Amino acid sequence: QTIRHAIRELMEQFGKIDPLDFDRWYPFCEDRAHSWSLARNDPRVPPEVGAGDCAVEVLSRDSVYTKFYALKEYTLRHRRFDGSMSPTLERALFVNRDAAMVLPYDPKTDRILLIEQFRMGAFGRGDKMPWLYEPIAGMVDLGETPIETARREAQEEAGLKDLDLIPMFDGYPSPGGSTTYFHFYLGLCDLSGDFGPSGGLAGEGEDIQTHVMSFQEAFDMVRAGSCRVLPLTTALLLLAHYRNGDLVSEA
Repeated sequence: QTIRHAIRELMEQFGKIDPLDFDRWYPFCEDRAHSWSLARNDPRVPPEVGAGDCAVEVLSRDSVYTKFYALKEYTLRHRRFDGSMSPTLERALFVNRDAAMVLPYDPKTDRILLIEQFRMGAFGRGDKMPWLYEPIAGMVDLGETPIETARREAQEEAGLKDLDLIPMFDGYPSPGGSTTYFHFYLGLCDLSGDFGPSGGLAGEGEDIQTHVMSFQEAFDMVRAGSCRVLPLTTALLLLAHYRNGDLVSEA
């Protein structure tokens, strides 16, 4: 089903992009199809009578853009809470891959590691400072589990190899028009050593600055409103609740 989903997405671009570019963009279709498969096979979301696909009638779907990301336009109807069907709706959808995120934390020194990098979303919005403090993060590739992605990205972006990864939360940051889904982990590790000032993969155009700071310094950023990446804010608020509790002490 995953491969069929990827091929269907690519074929929707027939006549829109050069066929010679199919090999270039098909791996991204596979990765997005893998995220689709993760959603379809999530055991925490049981099938319900009258829910899911059975309650949505897709009248048309058009792939407007399919490269690193995808943009689709849907015409559909869905079941309303009173049992009737909605009017015909036109909706645009930004199709992204699932992402794994890690907040490295040293419970012995009460320090965390953050990364800083240029972010196109902030720049495109008009942000005067599009370099943002963030957790370690990366897209879940085909064949990977989210926790495997978290380990890979921790090594690529910060050189961290030995982490005890604890699931913190997962979910949709903006479900109204995006498929983006985050899998967030707390990464218990040793941050007492020296860390290089930069990381990331040059082949992917990454230019990353690493920052090791006390938990209090990071939490003060949240209080001051200067932490503008919401998954990081959520993680720091949860860590503030758990750092003296069972989540960290038992790990």
